[in-house]
Amino acid sequence: MTPPSSSHFNLFVSTSDPRRYLPRSATEVALVRLERRARKEGMPATLITGQSGMGKSLVLRVFAQRMRETLRTVAISGLDCDPRTFCTLVLDVLRREAGDDPERALLFCAADWEARGSALLIAIDDA
Repeated sequence: MTPPSSSHFNLFVSTSDPRRYLPRSATEVALVRLERRARKEGMPATLITGQSGMGKSLVLRVFAQRMRETLRTVAISGLDCDPRTFCTLVLDVLRREAGDDPERALLFCAADWEARGSALLIAIDDA
């Protein structure tokens, strides 16, 4: 018996893999609202909450994937750390030097992208 190909997906398994996303009206509305907040309203942070298993992680990953076309996007798993460590981690993912002040370095990176007509989107999945 041959194993199933890697392109085969079980549509009924709980996953946060954006390749398995099936658009529904409710999730598309949520994604449009998130995009509007990020692009037009310039909201510095948005929190997505809900019961376990509702698909928050999947929506977050689909959103980050869609935003990669116009925004510099970093997707990381939630972790319990101080701001300095968090900023160092994000800068490492961005392949930027943290220097002596990682918080300032990250702020300047974000400001640089904004000045160029883009922005920095950090998607934190605390699942």
